[in-house]
Amino acid sequence: MFILLRECLRFIDELMYTDWTAVALLLFTSVPLLAVVATATFFIWQQRKKQLR
Repeated sequence: MFILLRECLRFIDELMYTDWTAVALLLFTSVPLLAVVATATFFIWQQRKKQLR
């Protein structure tokens, strides 16, 4: 029973393999892009707020 469970866990581990390089590249591109979008949104919001006054 224990051997069967161990083999099942090994099979699940192989299915759940993560390419950490891809994850790192995704984070290195998405985080700066999110910062640019947030900054642009902030400045646009500030300009609209000034126009409404």
